[in-house]
Amino acid sequence: MMDIASDIARALKDARRAAGLSQRDLAARIGMPQSHLSKIESGRVDAQVSTVIEIARALGHDLRLVPRQGIAILESILPKSSPADGLQARALLLARRIDARKPPFDRMADYRRSRVLDALRYFGHHSIGPRDQAELQGVLKRLGRLDHLSPSARPKVERLTAALIGLMNRVHFAGDEQASRAIPAYQLEEEGDA
Repeated sequence: MMDIASDIARALKDARRAAGLSQRDLAARIGMPQSHLSKIESGRVDAQVSTVIEIARALGHDLRLVPRQGIAILESILPKSSPADGLQARALLLARRIDARKPPFDRMADYRRSRVLDALRYFGHHSIGPRDQAELQGVLKRLGRLDHLSPSARPKVERLTAALIGLMNRVHFAGDEQASRAIPAYQLEEEGDA
């Protein structure tokens, strides 16, 4: 029985790391002391099922009972995680927080909220290059760490969400620009005239 508990503790820790969250960040999101989360991840505390479910959901995961004979099948079809997967999960997790209007995102204008949610969902479902991943990671990290009690949080939310929307536009339209640079429209006309 202890092996299963340590496997779950290790899986929670791996999922937190893949999401790019520190223990402090995750503990704050679920309203738990960081020291208690540390004990759960290290296997020093046997967490209640409800606590494990809450941690898993905060990381964008779900718990299910799987028949033992089905585990090999699941492992063979589930993709291996990469750093980009952690960013995608982090973007979708932040989207849920903003969509739920949790502070400091509770006073965001509806139009801006809609644009930010579009950007986060875009990054949650699209792969991006390493340079853009680094920029996205920085923005998500700063947005995730904003203290909702701080009076200076609102201007930071505005700046960071503007950076997020700008990054999405740049990444999204970069592919279109590269395609249009390959065969400019004026060259097509010149070829016909020559």
